Amino acid sequence: MGDGVEASSKKNMSFGFGPLLGEALSSLSDNTSLVKLNITGNDMGDGGVDSLAAALAKNTSLKTLHWDSNGISLKGYQGSSLFDYSASPS
Repeated sequence: MGDGVEASSKKNMSFGFGPLLGEALSSLSDNTSLVKLNITGNDMGDGGVDSLAAALAKNTSLKTLHWDSNGISLKGYQGSSLFDYSASPS
């Protein structure tokens, strides 16, 4: 409210990297110091999920990831190796 931009306007603004974010995320695989990352609202799409999954498969330091509003379809989530659908909740 104090920044002069209404909440409804913020929802419609897009300053994301789009599919290019997926390429940039490949550096996460070698990163050993980053523990929290917020890539919310970058519209990386389904291809970005694959890049993110590949990087996180090797990353051991990242503990928190915020990645809402990235234009990922249900098919993108289901096809991603980020999630283990064979595991049952305990």
